[in-house]
Amino acid sequence: MASEVIERTLYNGLYEMVHNPNARGRAPRYLVNGTEKPKGVTTILGQTLAKDLMDWAVSCSIDYLRAKLPVVTEEDLKVASKAYTVKRDSGASTGTEAHTLVETHLKGHDVSLTDVSKEAENAFNAFMDWYTNTPIKVINVEEVIYSQEYKFAGTYDCMLEIEGKVYLCDLKTTNTSRKAPKGVYAENFVQLGAYAMAHEEQRAYEEANGGTRLVKIDDLMVISAKKNGALDIVTGTDMGLNVEECGEMFKRVVNIFQFMDYVTKKLGE
Repeated sequence: MASEVIERTLYNGLYEMVHNPNARGRAPRYLVNGTEKPKGVTTILGQTLAKDLMDWAVSCSIDYLRAKLPVVTEEDLKVASKAYTVKRDSGASTGTEAHTLVETHLKGHDVSLTDVSKEAENAFNAFMDWYTNTPIKVINVEEVIYSQEYKFAGTYDCMLEIEGKVYLCDLKTTNTSRKAPKGVYAENFVQLGAYAMAHEEQRAYEEANGGTRLVKIDDLMVISAKKNGALDIVTGTDMGLNVEECGEMFKRVVNIFQFMDYVTKKLGE
């Protein structure tokens, strides 16, 4: 979750891409050749795939009220109605903190744990226990992608080579849930499939046109570092999925997104 602006030349100089993670309002997070504003992968997924946010919000309220039993006041009801926002904002802050620590290390910079929250430190240490005991070569960290064919953009967390196999990786600090006891969700592999699909599209183009050879992705990996110090590593192979299947699934999501966007705009005319 880098905060600096990333500028890249893609497809042998065909596209100049700028990623501004600090963009707010109508300012584009991704800009291609100064004018095109492609949708981000996370935006497409977020607006297309249903999330269990309602169940989660209700669960937060129930947990808050259960602690108040047997007496629940009107004020308790008001606080309970917003209990999910407290958990959401706290979790997002800690997750960003932990994410930044890991990325800083992967980029080869010194990491300071001074003034770091205990939960973020737990997640970072869980990652480091795995990282230092695994033969890992870092290929890329926080790299942007762009699909010439499907007109979407994104930024993946890192690309690692482990025992001769190249993994496109997504770092998660998501809390566990009944649906995802490892903190890993099905849509994580759809997201990685999108990044891999765009990477392969650029790799094939550059290879055919004599450009720099990008490495071929062999597998997808979700690294789930928990705030309680637990760690889970789940790969596409573990799930019986290959890189191409996950990319194809994202193409279907794009088709649904485009359909919904078109119809919504028509209804507003």
